[in-house]
Amino acid sequence: MMKNRELLVLIFVFLIVGLGIGLSAIFTFEKALYFIVPIFIAFAIFFSWLRGQEEAKNLKYFMIFKISELSIISLISLIYLTRSEQVKSKYMIVIILIWSVIGLISDYIEKRYFLKKKNTENE
Repeated sequence: MMKNRELLVLIFVFLIVGLGIGLSAIFTFEKALYFIVPIFIAFAIFFSWLRGQEEAKNLKYFMIFKISELSIISLISLIYLTRSEQVKSKYMIVIILIWSVIGLISDYIEKRYFLKKKNTENE
C-alpha cells in the first residue's frame, strides 16, 4: 500500500468527486456536504498517516501537526463552500488567501521540522 500511495490518492479523488456529484443530485448542496466532509477528513488522515510512516521523523508529532492543519483547512474550506452559495459574498478572496497562506506556512514547517532529510547521494 505504501508503494501505491499516489494511485490510492488518485482513486480517492475520483471517488469523492463521483460521490459528491451523486449526493448533490439527491440532496441539496449543504446536505451533501454533511456526508462528504467526514469521509474526506477520514481519508486525508489515513493518507497523512501513510505518508508519515514513510517520511516522518516522529510519527506522533507529525500526525498531531497534520490533524491540526487538516482541521483548520477543513474549517476554512467549509466556510468557503457554504458561503459560495450566496451571490453577494464579499470576502471570498480573503478566505482563499488565508487558506493559501496557511498551506504555505504548514508546508514549510512540515519540511523543516517533521520530515526526514532525503539523502540525494544514494539515489
